[in-house]
Amino acid sequence: MFIYKVERKHLEAYDDYYDQYSGFICIGENKKEALDTHPSGYNSDWSEGHPYTWVTVSQKDTLEVSCIGKANKGQKKGVVLASFHAA
Repeated sequence: MFIYKVERKHLEAYDDYYDQYSGFICIGENKKEALDTHPSGYNSDWSEGHPYTWVTVSQKDTLEVSCIGKANKGQKKGVVLASFHAA
């Protein structure tokens, strides 16, 4: 498994980006799995929809995913750290 950094591109383009995630670090098998992860750690948030805190499903292509390392043996899949801009 690998460590991925997932970020929103051009967050500064939003008029008010408070109360939104800007990115997160996760453990996953591949880039697609990282892209399909929701920063809340609950992938059900994609189907329930939280468009004001993260991108919508149709906006996933606006995310930047980078592999930043290899996970240690025994690490669990999922979000390790998320960046949320609270007002």
